[in-house]
Amino acid sequence: MTLAGMRHAERVSASILLHLGLDALVAATETAYVELAVALATDPDRRTRMAAAMGASYALAAVGEPARYTRDLEAVLDAAIAAGPR
Repeated sequence: MTLAGMRHAERVSASILLHLGLDALVAATETAYVELAVALATDPDRRTRMAAAMGASYALAAVGEPARYTRDLEAVLDAAIAAGPR
């Protein structure tokens, strides 16, 4: 879980979780972050469900396959270069 704050690490953590479809683990405010932490700490079934969702999402993500990740990144970079400056 993470707080989508202003620091780079917070933004990267949020980006990774959102990319994996784990929006429920990203808090937008400090209050929401504490509430999420308490909910996860006190609800073992929720933790189990989130862990399973994380494992399933990661298994489908290209980041788990370096060759595929590299091809996808190259395709995005090629498209950006082809589009030219904005």
